[in-house]
Amino acid sequence: MTGSGTFTQLGLNTRGKFLQQEEGKIALEFVTGTGGIKAGQPVKIATDGTIVAWAKTDLQHKLLGFAYTDGAVGDYVTVITRGFAIQWGITSFNGATNAQEATFNGYDSTHDPGDGILGWNTWGAMTDVTDMVAWILDPTTAQYGYSRILLKD
Repeated sequence: MTGSGTFTQLGLNTRGKFLQQEEGKIALEFVTGTGGIKAGQPVKIATDGTIVAWAKTDLQHKLLGFAYTDGAVGDYVTVITRGFAIQWGITSFNGATNAQEATFNGYDSTHDPGDGILGWNTWGAMTDVTDMVAWILDPTTAQYGYSRILLKD
């Protein structure tokens, strides 16, 4: 680490590379947000859908996974996530939705997010960390907008 508290390398005279990921975990590419990312660093999702460093002061439920590759701001970085499946869902917030941790709100057979298909799982803000079962990966611009949902292990 540098005097500013940012990562410049991971380990001393070694490389923090993953040799094998856990079976059943999903690896996804994300755009790197503020600060850049180093391989092996724990990451969380920012409200705009980018990834940023997870800090030990963050709660554990915010930990999305671990960076597999390095990345400067704006670069794509592969993340081995804590998720095991991805599905399309719609958000049930009143208005726009940030990328964030989420809870399952039920099945909605009345709202059409714009494709003519009714019948979607809905996802919303968790009221308690024990409600967190997924991550909303894509910010939406309106209530009942499409988003990729990463289901938590």
